[in-house]
Amino acid sequence: MYTNIEFLDAEPIENMITCMHHKMDKVIFFGYADAIRKYQKRTTDFLKNHCDVAEIEFCSISEQDLNAVISAIKEKVASEEAMGNKVYFDITGGESLFLVAFGMLSQVFKKPMHMYDVAEDSLIHLGEVYEDNIQRVPANNVQLDLHTYIELSGAKIDENRPSYVNVEDEAFMAKVEDLWAIVLRFKQNWNQFCAVLRDHLNEEKCLDATKVITQKECKNFESFHKYMIALKNLGAFTSYNSRILTRNDNNRISSVEVSVVYTDEAWKECITKAGTALELYVYKNLKDAGKETLQSVHIDWDGKISVPPSDNEKDVLNEIDVLMLEGNIPTFISCKCGKMDKGKALEPMYELETVASRFGGKYAKKILATLNEVKGSYALRADEMNIKLDCYG
Repeated sequence: MYTNIEFLDAEPIENMITCMHHKMDKVIFFGYADAIRKYQKRTTDFLKNHCDVAEIEFCSISEQDLNAVISAIKEKVASEEAMGNKVYFDITGGESLFLVAFGMLSQVFKKPMHMYDVAEDSLIHLGEVYEDNIQRVPANNVQLDLHTYIELSGAKIDENRPSYVNVEDEAFMAKVEDLWAIVLRFKQNWNQFCAVLRDHLNEEKCLDATKVITQKECKNFESFHKYMIALKNLGAFTSYNSRILTRNDNNRISSVEVSVVYTDEAWKECITKAGTALELYVYKNLKDAGKETLQSVHIDWDGKISVPPSDNEKDVLNEIDVLMLEGNIPTFISCKCGKMDKGKALEPMYELETVASRFGGKYAKKILATLNEVKGSYALRADEMNIKLDCYG
């Protein structure tokens, strides 16, 4: 049997990466009691379900007593060797006290030490080089995808949540760039025009709507009409009609009766929710570049998916606009089409930080994708939070 001994880290991938590359029969984790309580289940589930590790053991150690740590590890190594098992020391993500103990015991037992560079996905040998090192263990080939990456943290992607936009629909996705061209053409009014459709021409479970729109609700009827014609030509509507009802003292249009029939629920979703067009544009660019990417990702914190979807308050969910994975590194992307001044950039930045930390850990990348540029102190704050700003406007 092959036994891997390592420190139980808060970063889940650091606990799994050796077993993703090597077929270990047993893993012994040394860790602090609080960490074992928090991370034992998710660690056990992933190693058993994805890495085929038969035995997983957790041993609580002192946070300050080096001699006690050395003694505990010694006892386990002796026990494993008495059973004829080959033992390997893994210091990926280990804390200083544990690393000191491993360094000392590696010399005593003449055991190889190794670690993985998670970002580069590369093996690093440490200390003395012994013939019986981790590369003698049969290879495992566990490749992470976005679903398994989220499972590392004990959560799951909920694919049962309803979505009107099907990104696998090639005919629909072929029009995303043309939709984005309309967004840019009407950039100054995009959010307002989407709000008009959302608030006044958006009958639930119905594709057609007729409503009188006033000047208070739409500041520029001439531009709105051009916008609606552009969407009709793109295919968002099967029908669009506009009839002037009243004019003011300056002969400017003050109210209009508008009738629309949306082509389908996907198009309705795209033009009644201002951020959806940006989500799709970002997603398509990444997908076309060959990246593993998902759009509108619902993550269930405890990994217990309700079927059908539940609105139970105990079911904690987060929605991520776009999620991408390159190797072992996830990128969390929040898409915002509104103006980013007067503190409006702060809330999405803090939300992005919370979600990326919870499900991606220290290796996660964070991007705030916007239609309008984030400037000044908000750009500085993003830099402090290691959030990349991508402006598509």
